[in-house]
Amino acid sequence: MSQLAVFADLEVTDFESYADEDDGHMRVTEGDPSVRVHTLREGKELWAGIALVQPSKFEYSSQHAGAIQLLEGAATVTTEGRTVELKAGEAIFLEKGAETTWEVTAALREYFVAFVAED
Repeated sequence: MSQLAVFADLEVTDFESYADEDDGHMRVTEGDPSVRVHTLREGKELWAGIALVQPSKFEYSSQHAGAIQLLEGAATVTTEGRTVELKAGEAIFLEKGAETTWEVTAALREYFVAFVAED
């Protein structure tokens, strides 16, 4: 049986605060990202959801391999000496352990999938 997830009408109250900086994977260097997450699916193999991130700059160490697609907003992501400008509709794939620097220039609404089964 298939399930259809509709997330276009999610309100900010449908999101929970996500403080990844508490576990050492995120270090904020400018502003306050105020990351909020709405989990669509969480299990042994993957974690998928929608995240909201406010304009800010931070360093992030990816705990899992995964993909992020921007639904709204813009960001500059630097990893391994390569810088990518992302805007709504574009996506990025990160390997587990990737060391990245994010500069969020316009508030993000992003869809993410983290592949947790490989841990």
